[in-house]
Amino acid sequence: MVVFWDKYVRASGGYKEKMIWCAAISLEIRSSEEVWGKVEWFDAVLKVPKSYKFVYAIAATI
Repeated sequence: MVVFWDKYVRASGGYKEKMIWCAAISLEIRSSEEVWGKVEWFDAVLKVPKSYKFVYAIAATI
C-alpha cells in the first residue's frame, strides 16, 4: 500500500516549505480478521506551492 500526505517542513533560512510525503507499507493477513502493516520506506518526494491541496482520496478494501 502507498500513502501520500502533505506537510510543512522547515527549510534553510527558517521559512517553511510544503512537501508531499510518501510511505510504502507492506500488508500481511495474519488471520481471517487481522491485517498487519509494516512501514518499508517513507520520505519527502516533492516540493509543492503552499496553495496546493489534496482534492480527494481513494480507499481500497482488502
